[in-house]
Amino acid sequence: VENLFYNMSARRKTLQSSNDDYSKIVDLISRFAVHHKN
Repeated sequence: VENLFYNMSARRKTLQSSNDDYSKIVDLISRFAVHHKN
């Protein structure tokens, strides 16, 4: 799986930012949860 995107540098670059993706997902879920209190 490591070399799945070896020839696609843009895709590899986005895979390395998983912490950034995680924080965006947590932020989105938090905003949704605050907006919909029920």
